[in-house]
Amino acid sequence: MIRKTLLLILMLTLGGCADNAVRSKIEDLDKSIDDYAYALRWMRKEDAVAYHRRPDGSRPVIDTKMMDAVRVTGFIIKEKTLTTDMNGASVTGELSYIKNEYGTLKTIEYKQSWWYEPKTKKWYVDNDFPQFK
Repeated sequence: MIRKTLLLILMLTLGGCADNAVRSKIEDLDKSIDDYAYALRWMRKEDAVAYHRRPDGSRPVIDTKMMDAVRVTGFIIKEKTLTTDMNGASVTGELSYIKNEYGTLKTIEYKQSWWYEPKTKKWYVDNDFPQFK
């Protein structure tokens, strides 16, 4: 009887740990998306670029000078889908910005593929930088 009780407690504890690990990973993804949007919004180019990394470790070439011509005003998440293994996510959002030269507000759909790096325990974007046209 004691063995069964201990086994039951162990199973419930391990199951709870797995739920906490998944919850933590999802919270980390949400925080990464928010931090990335914040970096774009407040022209923190280096911080935004740091999120762009391919799964093979390479980084895309990003011309951050284009950000000098715009001011990002917002990023609204429209859809977020996680992979079944919780190591990837597709995020679709609307990125709003003003072109400094014209002063007009523009909105583009911005699709992102996020992936989780277990060694660093961080989420990264496997996409090119947004194109502000």
